[in-house]
Amino acid sequence: MRTAGRRTRRRRNLLLGLGTLFFVCLFVQAFIKSAGIQAAGLPTAGILGSGDREKAKVRASDAQDGYSVFYQNDISSQSIPIEEFLTGAVAASIDIEYEPETLKAQAVLLRGNLLRKLRETKGEAQEGSGRSLAFEELDMDYYTLEELHTIWGESFEAYYQKAKQAVQQTKGTYAKSGSQILNGNFHAMSGGKTRSGREALGDESYDYLQSVPCDKNIESDRFLQSKRFEKEEGDDFQILKRDSAGYVTKVSWNGRQLGGEQVREALGLASANFEITQGDDYLITTKGSGHGFGFDQYYANYLARENGADYMALISYFFKDISFTTDAYAQ
Repeated sequence: MRTAGRRTRRRRNLLLGLGTLFFVCLFVQAFIKSAGIQAAGLPTAGILGSGDREKAKVRASDAQDGYSVFYQNDISSQSIPIEEFLTGAVAASIDIEYEPETLKAQAVLLRGNLLRKLRETKGEAQEGSGRSLAFEELDMDYYTLEELHTIWGESFEAYYQKAKQAVQQTKGTYAKSGSQILNGNFHAMSGGKTRSGREALGDESYDYLQSVPCDKNIESDRFLQSKRFEKEEGDDFQILKRDSAGYVTKVSWNGRQLGGEQVREALGLASANFEITQGDDYLITTKGSGHGFGFDQYYANYLARENGADYMALISYFFKDISFTTDAYAQ
């Protein structure tokens, strides 16, 4: 199979070289455990077990010392306080033109993911600067002020204040699922319904990822995206299985069985919710953007704009049995 006008044998070889469905399942489980820092990229962040909760409590002395993220690029390196860091993380992970409540919800999810990582590792002790996490440990999208000036141009001041206010107005607040910090999975737009964690992964520990309707997504001009691939002789590419939200979970690729998320990544598709139209070539049409689990940013913004939902209601719509708390570290 090759892209129209250009051969993509390398992608074909990549797909043919991928593991069996067993390893696909392991991959997807790891994917969901860590998906929550960014809509298309995947972070590394675990959830604390009951045996670790006592050890992971933030001591008063730690809270007074403060927490930060150590960020380094080609120009400089610095330890950035969490709440300041979150402003650049919000700016990098969601459409800044969305409603303020949608941005607040994003800030709360990011803060929870970051705090969970901090409590898990306790961070590295930095002399004179409390506890610090290396940015690379988070796999989190982040923009510096210089980058935001370049991206936003004349709109920088207005957009930056909007992101900053989303963080400040939710200061210290994060969501919990039961006694654990919520694994704040999010994505740009579902294919009309978010995915059930238990169904997709076959594990009740993912019950917090519930499937809910997002029927207004179809009205977005970004809902459907298509890519065309030319067939090569002997190609056989078929969808074998979907979940109830429409996302492909198993395909047959020239006799090999692969997962939908692997196909999505290898072919550069917007999502694993796709249809294949076959003729002289393949036309693959996707619905939505991202992995489809958890917080649907587009639909959340619809609920905020049209229904007046606040950030707590937005998060609670997508996740099961959620509560909210404020940590002393941010006070």
